[in-house]
Amino acid sequence: MAALETAITNVYEPEISSQYFVEQTTEKSALIRSGIAAIDPDIEAAAAKGGRTIELPFFDDLPHDTDTSDRSKVVTDTDDEITPDGITTDYDVAVKMFRAQSWRTANVVKYVAGADPAKVFMDKYVNWWLREDQRLLLKILSGVFSDATIAAALSNDISGEVATTDAGRLISTDAILDTQFLLGDAYDLFTAIAVHSTVYKRMKKLDMIDTIPDSQQAGKVINKFGNLDVIVDDKMTATAGSTSGYKYSTYLFGRGAIAFSQIPLTGGDQNVVVWRDEKKGVGAGSTEVITRRNFIMHPRGIKYTGSLAGVTGPSDADLAADNWTQVYQTKNIRIARLITNG
Repeated sequence: MAALETAITNVYEPEISSQYFVEQTTEKSALIRSGIAAIDPDIEAAAAKGGRTIELPFFDDLPHDTDTSDRSKVVTDTDDEITPDGITTDYDVAVKMFRAQSWRTANVVKYVAGADPAKVFMDKYVNWWLREDQRLLLKILSGVFSDATIAAALSNDISGEVATTDAGRLISTDAILDTQFLLGDAYDLFTAIAVHSTVYKRMKKLDMIDTIPDSQQAGKVINKFGNLDVIVDDKMTATAGSTSGYKYSTYLFGRGAIAFSQIPLTGGDQNVVVWRDEKKGVGAGSTEVITRRNFIMHPRGIKYTGSLAGVTGPSDADLAADNWTQVYQTKNIRIARLITNG
């Protein structure tokens, strides 16, 4: 067995591979590169501590309402004293996610196929996790907008339950602007828009997209709608209408709308492990690539309220359920949803 371990170590170093995995899932993330997700040192420090959730306290904004006493006072030459206003506090709650995935192949396959599937796993697991991040974010957004209060404040639904060519139910400049202005005078906080390819195709046909070469990204281009970076992903929610056609969810994001943190593994645990079992395949052996991640991906200002009794972390169903409560003022949430028929 010692000889086998030495042979594996010659081609695979767990600490280096784990470090590569964490760095690549951060550096290559479209969410982080677009500015939608941001790494906050305070959250990273809190996430490294024990527990399944972290509390993120914050000061509420100073109250200001021209119809109440929360406004400036007229000074006088009397002995009357000014009555000071105060400031209140609240807290956001982010939930930690503990996730793993593995891939296994029989060693004999590489001799039949002429290529080693285990090497393919090693080459592709980073991109797999990047896609998984985007899938989990959509689960979270589905749960966030399951909350009636959040949906009423930050969702613009112009869709119908049947397939339609009615321009009033399809993506348009007006529809996007109406969604941006759900934040009122904070509309310009939005910096990115994520759409399904069906919606993007219509945007292209309407000449709504500007394509800008990006010399900073090795010849890639940036697609923009106005000042918004456009992200196209067919995992964007497409819900069948009750009669025909689909309803597509489009999301607008502001910079740093999602807090993101990779939680380091400790005690010798590794993010990536290669496990060989020489007895499988009636002695031919098998190789398994195991990947593990502990991380936070949290919509800022929207507290997670789901039960964690008896579980280590939330399931997909937990994330997509009405387990979220708004704690920031609406103008500070930096997420909005537009629902169209295409």
